[in-house]
Amino acid sequence: MASLARRNARFAGLLREIEAERVGYVEGVLRELGQEPAAALERAEIVYHYFLGWYERNKHRRPPRRELGRQLQIVSHILGVGLTGARRPAREETLRTRERVLVRG
Repeated sequence: MASLARRNARFAGLLREIEAERVGYVEGVLRELGQEPAAALERAEIVYHYFLGWYERNKHRRPPRRELGRQLQIVSHILGVGLTGARRPAREETLRTRERVLVRG
């Protein structure tokens, strides 16, 4: 996208708007959580650039859940807020639960 933005002024403007909206969203969330405006903006920009780099490295593969959890911890540390990744029950556990409900139902 960056190469297209260098060749096309309209696209460059649109890309700037989209990126500003994305960073602004994270900044707004951080401000609502009590962070000072300057710190919220700085952290939002860092996380956005972190995301772009992480995405570029991983766009052609599906990272394991463990790695995703580690990345969530890193972002949580950068932002200075607690983030949690809700764990989904294992497939077998979900099936057993459904079986109990059907049998008792």
